[in-house]
Amino acid sequence: MPAVATLIAVAVALFQYRNSKKEEFRKRFWEEQYALYSKAVSAAALIATAKDFHSIAAAREEFWRLYWGALCMVEDREVEAAMVDFGEVLAEAEKAGDISDRPATGNARTKFRDAAYYLAHSMRESLSRTWQPVDLGKLSGLRPVE
Repeated sequence: MPAVATLIAVAVALFQYRNSKKEEFRKRFWEEQYALYSKAVSAAALIATAKDFHSIAAAREEFWRLYWGALCMVEDREVEAAMVDFGEVLAEAEKAGDISDRPATGNARTKFRDAAYYLAHSMRESLSRTWQPVDLGKLSGLRPVE
């Protein structure tokens, strides 16, 4: 009997250890994903709101560095698509050597701003799915337990 109790205790300890390591990895992944998403969306926002093309050289370099590098390890398909969309708009502007869709006012929509907005929202949804993969919208129809 003591041997069975010892085996059960060891099995429970191993199970708890495995689950805690899994949660620890998940948390570290989410934190890294958040940090990289923040860098990418900040670069996109700087580009999308720039007054002139040459003042955003560092932001453009940062965007492309993330695009071709570390972000690929943590992005989901939706974020990947949004990065590609923004990258296409940026590549077009870089080829022309100018940001041709500058708005007259600060709140006007442009290709850059729409692409940056889509990128930010896709990243928000991705972070939500990574941290809490349950779709809370599906639970909204449930009645509370009385």
